[in-house]
Amino acid sequence: MLQMLVAVVLFTLLALLVAPLWWRRRRISGLPGAHYLEQKCQSLAEEAWRDFRIRDEHYAARRTDPDYLGRRLAEFTRVFRHMIDNGYDNEVRLWLVDLCEREGREAADRVILAPVLAYECAPGRHPPPGLASQALLHALRQLA
Repeated sequence: MLQMLVAVVLFTLLALLVAPLWWRRRRISGLPGAHYLEQKCQSLAEEAWRDFRIRDEHYAARRTDPDYLGRRLAEFTRVFRHMIDNGYDNEVRLWLVDLCEREGREAADRVILAPVLAYECAPGRHPPPGLASQALLHALRQLA
C-alpha cells in the first residue's frame, strides 16, 4: 500500500515538472481552435491553387521552372489573401490577421504557400530536385 502511494506521488511530481516544459513547446495562438483554422486555411489554399493553375495556359509546360513557379505562387498568394480579406472565409481571415500580428506577414505567406508546394512537389508529380525550395525563395522575394 505504501509503495502504491509513493508511486502515485512520484508520478504526480514528474507530471508537474514535465507539464511546463511541454506547455512552452506548444505553438501558442491568441485564437481558440488555431490548429483547426490552420488546417482549414491550408485546405482552402490547396483547393484555390488547383483552380488558379488551371486558368494559366503556360502552367503545364513550365511547372518545373522554379522562377516561373515562384512568380505564379507569389501571384496566387496575393489573390488568395485578397479573397480571404474580402469575405471568402471570415474564420481564416481572423486567424491570418492574428498570425500576422504575432509572427509577421511572411509567416502568413508561408502558411498559404506550404500546402501548395506540397501539392506541386508530391512524389507522384515527379518534381525535379530542389523545386520546392527554389520556388519558395522566388515567391517570398516577390512578396517582400
